[in-house]
Amino acid sequence: MPVGSFPEGATPEGVHDLAGNVWEWCLDRDDPTYYRRSPYRNPVNLGDPRVNVFRMIRGGAWDLGAPFLRSALRFRFPAHARHETIGFRVVRPVPEGEQ
Repeated sequence: MPVGSFPEGATPEGVHDLAGNVWEWCLDRDDPTYYRRSPYRNPVNLGDPRVNVFRMIRGGAWDLGAPFLRSALRFRFPAHARHETIGFRVVRPVPEGEQ
């Protein structure tokens, strides 16, 4: 589907298609206790890759259905693994004059 096919799902800032494309890789490694001791603002768990081989994926993809299309949804996934529904988001600002 082309970008913007579901305009009713755009954010107030005009960002389209934030749900349902792919699960997005996060920098965080999986640690169920990390947020109990993390900084309040912008916590990032880099962890030790020798100990924790899982990273977090976030957001949901088209393959699991509507209940999984929440941007706050997070799961752990082996950092070395690959899947057709896990990726990253590429964004660019709108060029001046196209706003």
